Amino acid sequence: MITEEDKKIVERISGPIADIIAFEIQSGNMIVEVSEGWPLPTANEWFKLKFHKNYKRMYSAIEYHKTNDPHYWFGEYFDKSKGFFVGTKFSSSWNCNNKIWGYLARGFIFISLIYGFFESTIEI
Repeated sequence: MITEEDKKIVERISGPIADIIAFEIQSGNMIVEVSEGWPLPTANEWFKLKFHKNYKRMYSAIEYHKTNDPHYWFGEYFDKSKGFFVGTKFSSSWNCNNKIWGYLARGFIFISLIYGFFESTIEI
């Protein structure tokens, strides 16, 4: 849960990292963790889902690293000149959509089997 103190840290952010945060929130991503001091000194945020875009192409002033370390996080953008960092956890909307489609497909198969069973046992 994001606290009032966390919101104050997020409000300090400007420039490309602020744009990334705004776009990710607008795209349905949510901030799940906020800190100051580590890994960068001023403001650090982590999103629940992986980034929706490749922002490095849009902003030459920031750096991107695919950390891909379960002890830390999946990916990160940072602006060393301002001390701003934004990272993502390991969830992705693509995986969530795959799970939803998987459940729907299993449900459809189940309904098809039931319908086939009843169709073959009941004469109309």
